[in-house]
Amino acid sequence: MGALTWIVLVVLLSAGSCLSAVDVNWLTKVVKDLTNEYRVTGQFSLAAGIPLEGDVQQILKNNPYVKAKSNTDQKSGMYRGSNVQVESEPVLHVLARDQVYTSKDLIVAKALDRDIHAEYKVLSNLESLTNSENFLLLYSTLSPCSRCVMESMYNIVDLIESKVKQWHDSAFVFKTVYDSPRNLPVVPRKELENILVELGRALGGLDKVYRCYKPRNGEFGCHSCSVQGRVSDICVNNDAVPGGSGKGNKHGDSRGQGSLQRSNSGSSLSDKKLRGGSSSSSGSSSSNLKTKKARYGDQSQSRSGRSSLR
Repeated sequence: MGALTWIVLVVLLSAGSCLSAVDVNWLTKVVKDLTNEYRVTGQFSLAAGIPLEGDVQQILKNNPYVKAKSNTDQKSGMYRGSNVQVESEPVLHVLARDQVYTSKDLIVAKALDRDIHAEYKVLSNLESLTNSENFLLLYSTLSPCSRCVMESMYNIVDLIESKVKQWHDSAFVFKTVYDSPRNLPVVPRKELENILVELGRALGGLDKVYRCYKPRNGEFGCHSCSVQGRVSDICVNNDAVPGGSGKGNKHGDSRGQGSLQRSNSGSSLSDKKLRGGSSSSSGSSSSNLKTKKARYGDQSQSRSGRSSLR
């Protein structure tokens, strides 16, 4: 192979790797802004199509969580954003009717039962987002359960594989590790790791999965779930400390070195209540499936007193 061909190949490979490297400083700011605006009680999920060289401020203006009277046209009853006009009914009111909120740049859903989770509802409506050249952010309060990625007709992997890979770039973000189903043992670490590996495979790489949260006595930040090609401790351990020994570091693999350079930020978030939900366990027999369905029941407190949100 000629020298010029090798140079072209190296450039193409470098461009491909840069595309997947999301700047965690930008991601931290984006997730903080979205979750500060959409303070949904309990488990919820959202998808946002974010301009590659922009932020989420226009999305927040176009899709208010609560009614902004000063921005509502009294004659038409429409909420006027900077460059679009949307229904004055805010996200909160739509969710209160147990419906999925959809617009051209935002989808928000809550969990209603233990079979159809919020992530599935969001992904099922992904076509409402109109510009696949934007960055697709998928957010969930909780990390996925095993049933969400490994089995059941409502698994999210099939939807991710069919709908997400067509986007210019994407990331899946969660806040809390779902490790404590009510009245059941803590989900084994290996199972939590397998869930994230499968999620990463569907997205096109584990480096597209992040945990964004505020650790105890720390600042809110986003952390890659991929460290040297393996699942980081911080994404399977709710007690992990960023930068601690044996823990995932703040930038994961090589976060912050990608083509998307953004600004820094940080903030704290608050958790409330809970979703009827799911859990963790794997297997294929009908008896195992029944056992797991029982296991996906309610929410509770984990051993350390954290809210278990499903």
